[in-house]
Amino acid sequence: MSQGIALNSRTDTPRTVAKVLRHQGCVLLRDALPRQPLLFAGEAVHDNAQQLTRLIGREVNNDLPLCFSDRHSADPTFVGFNGRSLTSFTDPLAVSGFDRSWFYGGERNYRRWFWENGASFPNLVLGLVLRSALPRVYRFLYGEPTVCFYAHCAVRYQRADIREQSYFFHQDGSYQSRDIRSHTGLTTWIPLVDCGVDAPGLELYPHALDEVLPVPSGTKGPYLFCDEKTVLERFGDRLWAPSMRVGDVLIFDHTVVHRTHITTNMRRERQSADFRIFPASGIPDYVRQDSGWFFELP
Repeated sequence: MSQGIALNSRTDTPRTVAKVLRHQGCVLLRDALPRQPLLFAGEAVHDNAQQLTRLIGREVNNDLPLCFSDRHSADPTFVGFNGRSLTSFTDPLAVSGFDRSWFYGGERNYRRWFWENGASFPNLVLGLVLRSALPRVYRFLYGEPTVCFYAHCAVRYQRADIREQSYFFHQDGSYQSRDIRSHTGLTTWIPLVDCGVDAPGLELYPHALDEVLPVPSGTKGPYLFCDEKTVLERFGDRLWAPSMRVGDVLIFDHTVVHRTHITTNMRRERQSADFRIFPASGIPDYVRQDSGWFFELP
């Protein structure tokens, strides 16, 4: 099994982290974010997802809007984007006025509404990221400003009993584009519970690739997932599924192939957040065409 590179934000500088990312395409950064507010964000994802399930009558565990990690908190130290507190917030579904018609073919696509109105939410996870050393890592990596598009960030949850809904091998962005030149983005994967042992984690080949891997034979595009046989034949003995604690993050570029790491003996639910950015001078066309809020990182 391959061993990816793990660094620690307490001892390794943003410049060092960026150097490893540039060479490797992937790094596990320990202690990058504060633990307690992320644990709260995980509970919020669980509660908001359950509320959504009750409203629409089915589970939706993947690609929930990032603000689903927000929920009322009496703790004034839990502060989101632009210093917004959660003390006067309720929950994203109540604030939006959501009803089941948004999900079942109504005029208002429920995710699009949240993407377009993302700036109106506290966005606890965004606040934690932007106040950390991560923006300096991104700046050192790209050597220029970076931009976050809210529609390309998400939260999700996964459990062993719904493993058929987990994400199989894929490279971020390959659903929208099969051109490797469009894979300019960077994902920061943020677990909201301790994971990789008794809760699902992430499994990846921890190196940048110079190609978009093929989809299964006969599959018509657009399609996200890679051909599993190809991935296992080429990288199967070098895949890495690290154990992670809340506060650790996995940072990888959009050529890195990865999937949900999940086994039948995992008993706990995992919540996680995907934070994605793009260099200001290299934003793919498919990203520019998306609706929704976007902002430049400090």
